[in-house]
Order: sequence, then C-alpha cells, then structure tokens
Amino acid sequence: MQITGNWGKITVFNIYNDGESEETVRQLTEYHSNNMASLEQTPQGEAYIIWLGDFNRHHPYWDNPEDSRLFTNKATEAAEKLIKAVADTGLELALLSRIPTHEHSATKR
Repeated sequence: MQITGNWGKITVFNIYNDGESEETVRQLTEYHSNNMASLEQTPQGEAYIIWLGDFNRHHPYWDNPEDSRLFTNKATEAAEKLIKAVADTGLELALLSRIPTHEHSATKR
C-alpha cells in the first residue's frame, strides 16, 4: 500500500511469513531491489518504507533474551537472514528489544 501527501510518500508491506520458508523475505528483497526508484523517490517530501507483520522469526534483538527455548540454531539462522535483508535494503529495525508483540493466552509468554 502507498500513501502520498505533501509530506511525501509511505509504502507499507503487510507481511505474513511462513515459519518454514525464506520465500517471503527473498521476494521482499527482490522486489525492493527491482523497484528501488519507485519506492524511494517522491516528487515532494520524503519517501518511507515499512515492512510490518508476522515474520515468524525469533531473535534476542526482539524477543526476551532469557527465553532461550526460542533460539535454536535453525531459528537464529533464519532470523539472521531477515536482519541481513533489512540491512541490505537500507531499512532499520524499529521494534525495541523486550517489547512483547504477542502474549499466549494460556502460558502468558
């Protein structure tokens, strides 16, 4: 979705990433690379890009670092690929560490 105004333009990608696949992150980085000009240019103001949603990735950057059950080697490698994709596209992680994004109704984790 793109919203424009006299302040500029914001492009929002609402993402659901299957926890078993890297395909969504690959498609996002490919789209960003192939459409950089249209994403980052605006006739006036600034251009902003937001990736938001459920990436199904766990990492101490955004999960409770004490919850070590989340940080298997496989999970950490998948999260590192997401972090690299964010950095490679020039985006920044906006979610502060230890900010819960979901609370399980039974376990309250």
